[in-house]
Amino acid sequence: MLIVAAILVAAVAFAVWYLTATPGASHRGPLPPLDANGRGLAESLKAHVTGVASEEHNVGRPEALERSARYIETALAKLATRCPARVRDRGVKVRISK
Repeated sequence: MLIVAAILVAAVAFAVWYLTATPGASHRGPLPPLDANGRGLAESLKAHVTGVASEEHNVGRPEALERSARYIETALAKLATRCPARVRDRGVKVRISK
């Protein structure tokens, strides 16, 4: 019985180690400076995060949800990606189909 318990504890310990271990070594020291491409990507990401997450948007605030949806559609249209409008109705219509 003691051997079975020891094997079970070892198996659980191995599972925890396997599921939480990170491969490789962590980075140490300062990061290298961004190149022009990295700076452009950082600026674009900041603009998108500000455009979508600058205000609370949910079914309780459908106007804000609509503004976020319009922002995302505009950003995708600039990338020539088609994004069809959809209606979500959970007591409040949060999107009007085109």
